[in-house]
Amino acid sequence: HGLGEPGVFLVWGPLMIAGTYFVATGTLPGWVWIDSLPYAILVTTVLFGKHIDKMSADTAKGIHTLPVILGEARARRVAQFLMIAFYPIIVGSALVGWIGPFVMLVLLGIPLLLKVLGQFSSPRPEAPPHSYVGWPLWFVGGAFTHTRRAGALLIMGLLLNALPRGAPALGVTRDAGLFGPGSASWRIDREVLLLAGGTCALLMQLAHPAVAAGVAEHSDFRADPFARLRRTLNASYAVVFGSTPRAERAIRRMNAIHAVVAGTVPETGGPYRALDPALLLWVHATLVDTAIRVYDRFVAPLSASDAEAYHAEARLIAIRLGVPDQVLPATLVELRAEMARLIGSGDVVVTPTARSLATTVLYPTRFPPRPIWDLAHLVSLSVLPAELRRGYGIRWSPRRERGVQRLAAVSRRVLPLVPLPLRHVPAARSAERRLRRAKFAQ
Repeated sequence: HGLGEPGVFLVWGPLMIAGTYFVATGTLPGWVWIDSLPYAILVTTVLFGKHIDKMSADTAKGIHTLPVILGEARARRVAQFLMIAFYPIIVGSALVGWIGPFVMLVLLGIPLLLKVLGQFSSPRPEAPPHSYVGWPLWFVGGAFTHTRRAGALLIMGLLLNALPRGAPALGVTRDAGLFGPGSASWRIDREVLLLAGGTCALLMQLAHPAVAAGVAEHSDFRADPFARLRRTLNASYAVVFGSTPRAERAIRRMNAIHAVVAGTVPETGGPYRALDPALLLWVHATLVDTAIRVYDRFVAPLSASDAEAYHAEARLIAIRLGVPDQVLPATLVELRAEMARLIGSGDVVVTPTARSLATTVLYPTRFPPRPIWDLAHLVSLSVLPAELRRGYGIRWSPRRERGVQRLAAVSRRVLPLVPLPLRHVPAARSAERRLRRAKFAQ
């Protein structure tokens, strides 16, 4: 009667995990029930895969597993939902402090998750792919592979959380990094919501023909767009929130990567170098402008002086990354005027290469469907310059703009009510903990 999957879910999750916690502590807080769900999810998805594979045989025998009751298409969607749900539960629990931060290692399993979701998006093929092992089983293999990877990462994170971490007496300094808690960079870049502007910054960068050519020729962006995103975020957060030595290492690493990037722009035939000050300035400008616009519109109004302070701090990093001081606009107003000039003159224009890359930016995976991705990019597209939106063929309308205005108003009202562990990126909270530990150790 379709009770196998629900039974496994209850036994492997709430009963086993929450029950063990209750026996060990004598208490059963609500968060334990929630944190028991990832264990249940992983095991249940494997059972879903097995029973989807066996649907024909079970139907013939009159065995009513849950996939038989739901039908194959619905059963595959339920399995996809469960696999996806595993990650926000783990990440959310770490962000609010229910479990230690090392469980975030499970995010390394997302590339495999995307492959398995694709496997569950279609019926089983008529014949096994070349060198496939395990046929005629198909869905259970994908689910088991994902469960093994995600489960191993979760266990590794839990073990790292369990390691004793006393306050170190040696090597602890009050090094706040290149900026520190009172800086505009910490205040603005710590907001998780700024990540919603990442698509805007990337599309603006690709609108420079030389940047688009460099990305197309010297990165694995099309094959694995999330890898480039991870590298960019890790480097950016290391510079802003890391200790001074860590920030300096990140800057040296970025300069070393850029030093070997050179080639020819296919649309013009002209040469390009990643260390060209003009290219570095454009990339720098897109990051600064996007961060300020997203913060001001969706987080909280930003005064002109605070925006200029953010620009001034970012300017220091741009110089370390190779932009000559005399090339960098002295103020945010001048920076935006230079951006407008480049777009208006046609030096920054959406090329066929950029449009090809934009498809990967906007729709990096086949699942979820495109309308979901469109919704995810809404914040970014609302702050993307209109000329570039048209160049990419992105439709925008007064109705959509009014919707974004309402979204921004709601966001500014609701965000102050959100707990800080959910509002601020882990790198920012890690930096704050580093300074607190140093304070207590001295």
